[in-house]
Amino acid sequence: MTDTPVALSERETAELVARLVAADLDLPEGQRVDHDTPFTDLGLDSAGVLAVAGELSDALGVEVPPEWLFDHATVAALARHLAAEARTSGGADG
Repeated sequence: MTDTPVALSERETAELVARLVAADLDLPEGQRVDHDTPFTDLGLDSAGVLAVAGELSDALGVEVPPEWLFDHATVAALARHLAAEARTSGGADG
């Protein structure tokens, strides 16, 4: 994790989440992850959830509990939640 939280817009956060999910699923380069498809429908398993949550924590400089990927189970929903969390903690505007 970085020492200072990284301020990203909701759109930038969604792109980051989508890239990390695509990498975890070993999708071919250029294949996009649909932002409204549930992570489980994309094929992300519990090990993948743990990996993506850890990578998001490192990239954003804030703790991203794995539960958030179940509670906000699409790229779009998770990005909205992360943007809202950043706003309430003084981070980026969404």
